[in-house]
Amino acid sequence: MLTPYDVDKTILAGLVEHILSCLSYPEKGMPETLDWLQNVTRCGSIILCQIDLVDHGPIKKVVNHSYHPQWIQTYLTENFAKVDPVIRYAREYKGVYPWQDAYARVGQDCPGMFFEAAADFGLREGFACCIRGGRSRIVTACSLSVDKNTLTPAAEWALFSATSALHNAMRSAQRPLPPQRLSPREEEVLKWASDGKTVWEIGKILQLSEGTVKFHLSNIYRKLDVTNRAQAIAAAVQQDLL
Repeated sequence: MLTPYDVDKTILAGLVEHILSCLSYPEKGMPETLDWLQNVTRCGSIILCQIDLVDHGPIKKVVNHSYHPQWIQTYLTENFAKVDPVIRYAREYKGVYPWQDAYARVGQDCPGMFFEAAADFGLREGFACCIRGGRSRIVTACSLSVDKNTLTPAAEWALFSATSALHNAMRSAQRPLPPQRLSPREEEVLKWASDGKTVWEIGKILQLSEGTVKFHLSNIYRKLDVTNRAQAIAAAVQQDLL
């Protein structure tokens, strides 16, 4: 990898500026740094997220800079973090790597629907950079899509160096993951549940089996971070879902 002495002075000056911004004002520094990285790497879109090495559940935090919002909604709704090879590879790799390396290493059992959904949003080629600090179990992954599966040495150096600053900024900012949206069917189930209908009655109204209604209710509870119907209804009212 390049050293600071090999990098264009403009890139080096920009990196120093954004490292200081991330350290001093993380909430403001993160989006500004991602914007700078997008220009330096000439990528189509860029996103930042954090995962827990111990907890293999959903992504803990995310800062979306330029990915399509509908893709983020789809990603969260379908819980793609559990199957996404780029995220799975981030648990065992440190540094910059092409998405294709992750696909080759841990993508063999990834459902085809994930790749099809990503392709619908033009997400075929890209790179990721993963950073973890010392003995920390928290991993920060900066992922970017590119038209061609290449990065210049200067762009790779900038990505690695900036991600280190973003890792610390993201931990300091304590930015939570945006609430997951309910699917249209889940909204229907929740509406009838709020009207006091039983699982059996909701199934008859929507022409669903009781097992399917329970499945939708379980997903609703998970997305709203609640444990029962009353809490789900209260959370839905607060979020203007009902």
